Amino acid sequence: MKKWFDSQSKLVKVLLLVIPFVNWICEMILRWEKAINSKDVIDILVAVLATIGLGNILGWVDAVCIVLSDKLFLE
Repeated sequence: MKKWFDSQSKLVKVLLLVIPFVNWICEMILRWEKAINSKDVIDILVAVLATIGLGNILGWVDAVCIVLSDKLFLE
């Protein structure tokens, strides 16, 4: 999913991260994929936080980061 997400235009990325339920699903998939691949404690903690309900907030922060720097927060 990360490769697909990165290949999208900036507008599509921001839209995916601004729509509330879609934002949560994208955050969970992207964060768990990163946590599984890296096995870093911070990545696992962020993935758990995204899963238990903070995914919407992380998604909005990610949307702002994509607009400003074209990459996700904590990437």
